[in-house]
Parts: sequence; structure tokens; C-alpha cells
Amino acid sequence: MAETITTRQNAPEEIKKLRAQRYLYGKAKIVMGLQAVLTVVFPVAGAIAELFWPSLKGGLAFYGIAISVLDIAVLEPLQKKMRTVAAKIQELFDCNVLNLGWDDIGVGYRPDEEDIHAASSAHRGGKEDPQLKDWYPTAVVDLPLSLGRIVCQRTNLRWDAALRRRYRTWLACILLILGATVAFIGFRNGASLEQLTVGVLAPIFPMFLWGIRQFQEQGEAADTSDLLREKSSMLWTAAIEKQLSDEELSVRSRQLQNAIFSRRSTAPMIFDWIYKLLRRSEEERMNVAAAEFVRQAKAGGF
Repeated sequence: MAETITTRQNAPEEIKKLRAQRYLYGKAKIVMGLQAVLTVVFPVAGAIAELFWPSLKGGLAFYGIAISVLDIAVLEPLQKKMRTVAAKIQELFDCNVLNLGWDDIGVGYRPDEEDIHAASSAHRGGKEDPQLKDWYPTAVVDLPLSLGRIVCQRTNLRWDAALRRRYRTWLACILLILGATVAFIGFRNGASLEQLTVGVLAPIFPMFLWGIRQFQEQGEAADTSDLLREKSSMLWTAAIEKQLSDEELSVRSRQLQNAIFSRRSTAPMIFDWIYKLLRRSEEERMNVAAAEFVRQAKAGGF
């Protein structure tokens, strides 16, 4: 039975890993927030200010170029490094809880225990995090391990694609409105095309670079999530129809897990406040879906 999943996920050593990955993802999102401020908020404010104080033009143009370089050369790599370490710690949690072997080729080296301990201790200042209990739906306790594992893997892909597509639509609309507003203010103040190019477009150029990168990466991540959810559905069907042995299911789950790790480590993040705003009843839907998988398994004779 998959009781090992429901009990193991709440073991102190596994909660420790969840605390560590959440802390590191949080640090990476702070860097992402800094990117947003430096490439969106400051440039837009500066471009508007330049329309009223033209003497700022040279400094703002230099700022736009400098921030673009800083974002690409320093902030983005730093954010990705933190995200990758967090994804590896979460992968170690999954391997232990779902009884999957670590894949040195697909995932790389294991995260150091010292790093896990340090990040876990730093999360919430050492206070408990009740959101980490029962990370995967407890309904899988009624399933064989090979089936419970697939259900848990599927929860990692739950509404990721829909969330990312909604987020990137909002993002595109907001950035276009900001750009159009600044241009409109410039034209209304009698700025020439040259003045708009140098005094407005140059300072807000980092905003468009950041926005285009976010738009493309969120779309690619959404497509990947859709593909993986389809793969997990195919694996589930093969499992309940008893087309594969437990050993074969384990191998397929490991392959699926590699793809899940790749998505986690490369997909762009979403700010927590946006995630919470859009998810609301997601936990309830997750548990309902898990109960339906249990029903299907029982109907199939498991």
C-alpha cells in the first residue's frame, strides 16, 4: 500500500527538505522581485520624470543600458542557481517519499546536507510551517505504491499550465499599458520622435526585455506542463489497465520524475502573492482529483 507516502512525507527529515526548498525558492523570488523593480518600476518612473525634467535624459539612458546588462549577466544567473538548488532538494524529497532512486545523470549531484540544514533553519526564522504537512494527498494511502506514486507526481503538474498562461496574459497587458501610457504622456507634452526614442524608449528598454523573456519562458513552461500531464495520464491508464508490471511502472515513473525535475529547475517562477490570488480552491480540487483516482483504481480491482 502507499501508506509509506502518507507517513514518510510528514517525517521530520522530509519536512526539513520542504522547509529548505521553500526558503531557497523564496530567496530566488526576492531576486526576481529586485529584477522587476530595477527593470520595470524604476525605468517607467524615470521615463515619466524625464518628460518633465529633460536634463535627466542622459542619465536615464545610461541606466537603461546598465540595468539590462546587470539583469542578464548577474541577477538572472543568480536567480536560476537558487532555483536549481531548491529543485534538487525537492527532488530528494520526492525520491525518499515516492521510493524513487536518485538519477545522477538526469538530475546531477545530490544537494549537500549542510546546505539543506542551513536553508531549513532559516525558513520562517526556525518556526513551524503548517502548510508543509501532508504535501501530497492522503487519499493515496488506499492505493498500491506504484499507483499512489503516479497520483502524487500528477499533483506536481496540477494547474501549472493554466496558471502560467493567465499570468503571462496579465503581464503582457500590464507592460503594454505602461509603455503606451508613457508614450502618450510624451506625445501630449510635445516630445518629438527622437526625444521619445532617447528619453523614453531607452530607459524602459529593460522593462520590455524582462517582459519578453517572461512571456516566452512562461509559455514554454506551460506547454511543458501540458505535455507532462498528458504523459502522466497515459501512465495512469496503463497502470490501472495492468499493462505494465510494478517494475516497469517504477522505471516509467522515474522517467517522468526526470521531466518534472527539469521543469522545476528551468521554469520561471511566479510571485507568491499572484500564486495565492489565483489558486484559492486548488488544494480542494487536488484532493477531489486524488479521490477520483482512488475510485478508478478500486473499480479496476486494486
